[in-house]
Amino acid sequence: MLIFFHIPKTAGLTFLQILSAHYPENAILDIHDEKSFKNNADINPDKLAEYQVLSGHFPFSFIEKCPKNSTSITFLRDPSKRVLSLFNFYKNNRHLDFWKRIDREDVELEEFLTLSPYEAGDAQTRAILDRELSTFEQDVAEAIERLENEFAFTGVTEMFDESVLLLARRLQWRNLFYKRHNVGEYGKDSYNSDVMFEIENLNRRDQAVYNHMADKLRAEVSEQPYVFTKALSEYKFLIHDLSVGNKNSLNPEITDGPTLSGFLSMYLDAP
Repeated sequence: MLIFFHIPKTAGLTFLQILSAHYPENAILDIHDEKSFKNNADINPDKLAEYQVLSGHFPFSFIEKCPKNSTSITFLRDPSKRVLSLFNFYKNNRHLDFWKRIDREDVELEEFLTLSPYEAGDAQTRAILDRELSTFEQDVAEAIERLENEFAFTGVTEMFDESVLLLARRLQWRNLFYKRHNVGEYGKDSYNSDVMFEIENLNRRDQAVYNHMADKLRAEVSEQPYVFTKALSEYKFLIHDLSVGNKNSLNPEITDGPTLSGFLSMYLDAP
């Protein structure tokens, strides 16, 4: 079984497009919200094992129900960008339970940090550890150890295409095309510096874990052969063409994505 441990606002819906292209719909158990988790919280391990993929938002402890030979993957995101993305996601989706819970028509970013402390502070570390936070040193060390030893791959949202290509070689994936979901550019410089400092302070664990794993990913990218660098450039170009609807990059025999060609095919097909 492949397990995609989706931490909210880390480009998970975008990645799910790629993942879903490689498995039948009925082979994926997607736990995308609290209701779907409640519906599956007591699922029998034997029933769970009938799926090829477990994807979505669920406690790390839920993975214990999965077959022992399962492969777990996840993505991390720059903590400040993740918080800003989450805040704007709530602002743009008034139907969410968040608004019912606070019984307010609007909130500012500084208020959001207080109203949603678990979501706005060290949420990635908390999700990985699946427990209340302890000391900074212990939490960071344990989160990194879990990512390095219990996850087969940790991608980084800010290096999404690099992450996808590295993972594709490992999983023998070839349909890698996507259109971004819930895209928003939320520059840190657009917000009050005092509020940004507070976000950084609330996410010190997340930042330390993110920095470690991002450095590790950058090192892996730097060690790739020349064909990877060329494949990455081609991949970014094809994704851009797809996003702007350039039909020249589309394979007439494949209606859902651009043609795999050149260095991209060489990289994916290499032994």
